[in-house]
Amino acid sequence: MSIIYNEFVKDLESAKSSVEFISKWDILQSLNNVEMEPISSTQAYSLILGLKTNYIAMKIDQNIIRGSLILYCTGRFESFIKELVEDMCKRFVTKAGTFERLPKNLKSNLIIHTGIVIQNPRKYGHAENGVNTFITTMSNNINNVLPFDRINTECITMTEANMRPDIISELFSRVGAEKVLEKVSSQATVLSHFHMTDSQQSQKELTKKLNNLIDLRNSIAHPAPSITWPSKEEIMDYIDFIIIIGKALDDITQIYVSSLP
Repeated sequence: MSIIYNEFVKDLESAKSSVEFISKWDILQSLNNVEMEPISSTQAYSLILGLKTNYIAMKIDQNIIRGSLILYCTGRFESFIKELVEDMCKRFVTKAGTFERLPKNLKSNLIIHTGIVIQNPRKYGHAENGVNTFITTMSNNINNVLPFDRINTECITMTEANMRPDIISELFSRVGAEKVLEKVSSQATVLSHFHMTDSQQSQKELTKKLNNLIDLRNSIAHPAPSITWPSKEEIMDYIDFIIIIGKALDDITQIYVSSLP
């Protein structure tokens, strides 16, 4: 497992702990003075009473907090995907030694997406002085200036869309990693998660579930009065799902890099 994946899991496990924690808050409303009488002279009693008073007075809505955690987890998944693709680029550079030996798709997409970013750098989160760096790097790559130790990885992973299945496939395809979700769906951990043995059916289920997660994310980011908030169980299931998909993607990146001649 890579450091990138380990950090991803660490953050999502923290999110799961947060979901578990807020699910216990409702117990504060059910506590009554008779139950707490045995500890009425302790500091714990004052603390619990204060928490209960604030919980009721502030009208804390667990749905909003759980919804915020969905936004965080999907955002963390998006950054994880981009980190994986950028890391693949760096490992390709190390293994290739020259620009010409990079995968064909990666070479062409570096030119295309560097051109897109330098036309409007601020749109993609880069300062104006970053343009000079991108141009210099691209020029050095094309002209085979050695040492060959850098490409514009920041440009290759730029996207304006949510991390749906087609976007994931596109990002990996940009660096020469084709049919990535097909390979992910055939992984034992993914098949087991869906209780399936058919990788094609697994891919359909993966696509459906990831799209449902992004739909949920968007409905929370732009809530309507009729929004249906996710339950604790739904959130936990989605977090476990992207952890499993993340592990499969992390493993597969190793295969793509090692296959470079």
